[in-house]
Amino acid sequence: MAQRLAVAPGGPVEHGAAGRVSGVRKVDLAPHKVLIFSNARSPEQQGRQRTGFNKSMPHWSMELLDYSEKWVNPLIGWTSTADSMQQAAVALQFYSADEAIAFANRQGWSYEVEQPNEPRQGRSRRWATYGDNFSVKRHGLPDLSHLPSNAASGRAAEGHGQGDGGK
Repeated sequence: MAQRLAVAPGGPVEHGAAGRVSGVRKVDLAPHKVLIFSNARSPEQQGRQRTGFNKSMPHWSMELLDYSEKWVNPLIGWTSTADSMQQAAVALQFYSADEAIAFANRQGWSYEVEQPNEPRQGRSRRWATYGDNFSVKRHGLPDLSHLPSNAASGRAAEGHGQGDGGK
């Protein structure tokens, strides 16, 4: 459905024509510059649901880069602007960068595409755990000669475990 809406019926629309026939005021048709980017994974998200890896959801966003003049409304104290596009604080969502570029061209907007940082496909290294501090696989058997129990009876330590049968 969204792909059918992204393509104009009756052939291609010339650059900026969609903005002129949309019924928007003249001040709102000033050329905008937009940033087209792929959504990043949120910090509390474990998987790749709303990123470029899940093709079933829109994961490309478009935000305005050029901001018009704003002023504080003296009657209510709200921030005002003459550009209604600045009042919409939501980013437009698209399934692909090509759809977002086509939309920007139809509106007559210049655009900048920010390519996503693709994560590595391989597994990352295994991080050391607390139990690895005691592992003999990392550094071999520990040298315990500095302990008082091993240094005091050197002769007993040499004979211990030899299997001499109690001689």
